Amino acid sequence: MKLFFLGTASAEGYPPPFCECIHCREARKERGKSLRLRASVLIDDELLVDFGPDLLSYTLRYDIHFSLIKILIITHSHYDHLFLNNFNYVLPETGTILTKPPDLSIICSQDVYKKIRYHFEKYTQSQSWKIQIIKEFETISSCHFKITALPAVHMINEEESFFYIVQKEGETILLAFDTGMWGEKIWRFLQNYLFDVIVLDETMGYK
Repeated sequence: MKLFFLGTASAEGYPPPFCECIHCREARKERGKSLRLRASVLIDDELLVDFGPDLLSYTLRYDIHFSLIKILIITHSHYDHLFLNNFNYVLPETGTILTKPPDLSIICSQDVYKKIRYHFEKYTQSQSWKIQIIKEFETISSCHFKITALPAVHMINEEESFFYIVQKEGETILLAFDTGMWGEKIWRFLQNYLFDVIVLDETMGYK
């Protein structure tokens, strides 16, 4: 599988807009890889992980064609991972799409599903996306991928937050954004897999 890291920063981006520490000043000076957008990964040009506020910046910076995406998996509803206004780009009424809208399969938790449905219920007839609700320790097959959801240690007592195992053609990737330390049940489950790539982020995981 080909991984394209569209962004690797936390919610404020890097450097944060109002910080003038030596590290942020150096990042602005160096530019390039030192300027980081909010976390998102594109896999094989057709699976997108998370839907944060830098979507337009990704297309302009990297010449990404999001019309090719078939699957969107969402980890949780914090705005840097789920920026609901992005769905306006997908709707013919609001996205100024002169070609056929993408047929998008969205995989997410029940909590995320409720938020998407609440904001876009009036567009039910014209939505080009279909939402599949996934539960913890469940595996869903979509296109060429097998996607397994595991409970992240994040947004505790607020909502379900997931990290994912993505498999395709004998390769296995662990994608763990925004999580604190896992419990024994998770570690035992992960022993069943041999990972080719592990993407792990514990930035403020418990929050």
